[in-house]
Amino acid sequence: REAERKTLNERQIAAKERVVKLQSEIEQKRARKSQIAEERERLMKVRADQETLLTDSENLVTSKRSAFETLNAQATQARTRFDQAEAAITALTSRITHADAELAELAKRLNDALGEENKLTARADALAQLHADLAGEGSALNTLRQSQLRIEAELADIITAPPELEIAIAAALGGFVNTFLINDVNTALDLLAQSEGRAALYPHPNPHPASPIGEITNVEGVIGLASRLVNCDSRYRPVVDSLLGRAIITRTRQSAQQVASRLPAGAVAVTLSGDLFFANGAILGGRDSSATTLSLARERRALPMAIDEAKQKRVVLERERSQREGDSHQMRDQVAAITKARVELQKDERGSAVARDDARLDLERAEANAKLNREQIAALNLQIAKTQTDENSFAAEINALTVSLAEADSAAQ
Repeated sequence: REAERKTLNERQIAAKERVVKLQSEIEQKRARKSQIAEERERLMKVRADQETLLTDSENLVTSKRSAFETLNAQATQARTRFDQAEAAITALTSRITHADAELAELAKRLNDALGEENKLTARADALAQLHADLAGEGSALNTLRQSQLRIEAELADIITAPPELEIAIAAALGGFVNTFLINDVNTALDLLAQSEGRAALYPHPNPHPASPIGEITNVEGVIGLASRLVNCDSRYRPVVDSLLGRAIITRTRQSAQQVASRLPAGAVAVTLSGDLFFANGAILGGRDSSATTLSLARERRALPMAIDEAKQKRVVLERERSQREGDSHQMRDQVAAITKARVELQKDERGSAVARDDARLDLERAEANAKLNREQIAALNLQIAKTQTDENSFAAEINALTVSLAEADSAAQ
């Protein structure tokens, strides 16, 4: 019995020790479970703070994004305005280069037109001087030209012949190529009596106009009746018929000789080279100054119109040059104005770009901060979940230990 009692006593001591151990372990578990609960509460409070910070961060991100988008749009617009200014300057510069080339070409054309006008004017002056020189100072022609008499016209100035017939027509007229058409013939004769040389006169209007001779058509080489080969004002036609109506123009001497033999007295056949074959058999060959009289008169008549056309061309070119120069100056002013504005636009573009980049950095920092808040909240959620799991685990362990404690206490009893 002592041995049995000793055994039971040992078992009782062991059971009590186990009870004490279990009680201690339960207290530790309960203390740890309480710590985990406190930790969860702390973590939940920290999470609440982080959620508040996340809300603030997300609001800040929204604000920063809106600011960035506004500044980005402003920077884009500023860059567009700057690029437009650059494009406008490039386009205007190209147009100015093209306009300068056109102005250079226009200046050359204007210089040519001015040279042509001066050339024609100089030619007109030379012909006028030649016209006066051919008459000679103090000559009968100049006496009549400088008189107060009413001269209707000079024959060379009122008839027009084809250039290839001028020599023949002048030869047919002979000394009458510079005939003065005048009404007061007697007064003119009185003036001529006091001057050197002679001058041809023709009463105008003529009280006794002469009729032209008939045409000769059956001789090869005949061109026609001289009076019908020239043009003139209808009021001078009687004069032309009287002076040229008895001259036949032919191409060759042979045809002129054939025609002359068939002409009435006083008529003449004239070759293109100016040889005269009279009806009476006389021949007058060679050329004199009258041969160029009609061509010079034709040139004198044509020159005023040519000078006027050259002048009009010059005026048109000068007007065009003035317009082009005005356009060029206007484009240069536009380039200067746009270039000046471009400096400010460049400043705006750079300033907008800097502000946009700063806003981008602010947005990136805000997004990074919000991301960090979300990561911290996610980490806190994991920690809170772990504390809940740990707390549940400790509660289960405490329950199991409580059962074991009851069994140990019962065993000890």
